Amino acid sequence: MSLLSDGGPAAAAAPSSSVAPTAVPPRAGVARRFLRKPVAVASLVWLLLVALLAAAAPLLTSASPTASSITNALAPFGGDNPLGTDGLGRDVLAQLLYGARTSLVGALIVVVVALGLGLPAGVLAGYYRGRFDAAASWVANLVMAQPAIIILLVVLAQFGRSTELAMLVFGVVIAPGVFRLVRASIIAVRGELYVDAARVAGLSDPRIMRRHV
Repeated sequence: MSLLSDGGPAAAAAPSSSVAPTAVPPRAGVARRFLRKPVAVASLVWLLLVALLAAAAPLLTSASPTASSITNALAPFGGDNPLGTDGLGRDVLAQLLYGARTSLVGALIVVVVALGLGLPAGVLAGYYRGRFDAAASWVANLVMAQPAIIILLVVLAQFGRSTELAMLVFGVVIAPGVFRLVRASIIAVRGELYVDAARVAGLSDPRIMRRHV
């Protein structure tokens, strides 16, 4: 009778309403997400290959990229010139390898300068706002309003022609774009609940900016 009064065997066999929560897998890291994109992986492999060949340029060819020989102009590939020569008799392989060095170093300078200036300034301006945000935004707008080629010509006229200096100037010119992008991203998330929870938990501003923002 007790089984019938309690609902019988059907009630006894009824599944419990409390279901154990399923474990949520940890968020994939940046490297794992990167490796899931074939185009990104192929681009990285190609970039590393070009950097490796550029670094090993003295071992791959003994020719100078600037030495010219009119008598050897437009020579076909083979012998001392694996890829032939150009119209001035310069070795094409040497120009490619040493030119890759210049291109990679220049691009690295631009990226380091642009991120070094724009990233921290954008984070601080977007997180704290106030006077620093106003001043940094004014400087960024001022730099972006000037033609980059004019700034480059003025700097090179004052300090002399230099590839490294030119790339440094380009990095400074590009930095305001990085600043505005980072600033807008920080402003979009600084008022989220998880950021407020981190503040209530007593985390310092540098840690919040580094880990949560």
